[in-house]
Amino acid sequence: MFMSDSPAEWKDAGPTPSASEKRELRSRANRIKARLIVGRKRLTEAVLAEVRKELDRNELIKVRMDEDDAAEAERLAHELAERVPCHLIQRIGRVALLFRQLPPVQP
Repeated sequence: MFMSDSPAEWKDAGPTPSASEKRELRSRANRIKARLIVGRKRLTEAVLAEVRKELDRNELIKVRMDEDDAAEAERLAHELAERVPCHLIQRIGRVALLFRQLPPVQP
C-alpha cells in the first residue's frame, strides 16, 4: 500500500538545518553510499515510498538519479525533497543528499 500524494499524510521535513549543521551533514555523507536509485520512470509512488522508508531508518541518505542532464537532475532532486518531504542538503552530479531528522527515541 502506497501513501497518497497528499502532504498531510507525510511526516514533516522538520526544521531546516543551519549552515553549520549542513556542513556537518555533508561531512557525515562522505562515509555513506547511495542506497536508492531513481530510474528513468522518475518519481513513482514506489520510489517515494522507498525514500520515506529509508529516511524513517536513517536520517541522512544518498539517492542516485539516472539522469544525464545536470539541470534535470537538480529539478528531480528538488521535486523528490518536496514530495517526500525532506531537506535537500546538496546535489553533486547524479547524487542527492537528503536529510530528515529522526524523532527522539522514547524510553
